[in-house]
Amino acid sequence: WHSLVHGGQFMSLNHPHGNGGVHDHEMLALSYVGDDGTGAQSSFVEWNCFDGLSGRVFSSEIVAASSTVVQIAPLRPSVHHPREAKSCRQVALLIHSDQSVSVVPDTAQSYAIVDEAVSAAGRNGLFVHTVDKKSGEF
Repeated sequence: WHSLVHGGQFMSLNHPHGNGGVHDHEMLALSYVGDDGTGAQSSFVEWNCFDGLSGRVFSSEIVAASSTVVQIAPLRPSVHHPREAKSCRQVALLIHSDQSVSVVPDTAQSYAIVDEAVSAAGRNGLFVHTVDKKSGEF
């Protein structure tokens, strides 16, 4: 499967400067390739951070996936940050079928964005969910 990730917890239509908001055109494209069942191919996620207006690719990487991705949670920083190698202002939390969570891109800057999202939500933290389509469990 393929997915475009854009947006996050700080999206605000009424923010006067659009910081981390709807005016930002940095996007994250994700492609997931799963195990083909023969054991000859392992699962991986390819990500590309790009300018949604020009198509210019800022950074990209192929990373191993621990298991099938069942949910994607988009995150963004509340303010713009300087560009670092293999970084992106758009971040995705990937929730896997084995209940593990990975961060894409896997950089210190991305983890800082995750930390900001968790602390900005107050004492309750940040919540994500998955639904098991076979059992109907939430």
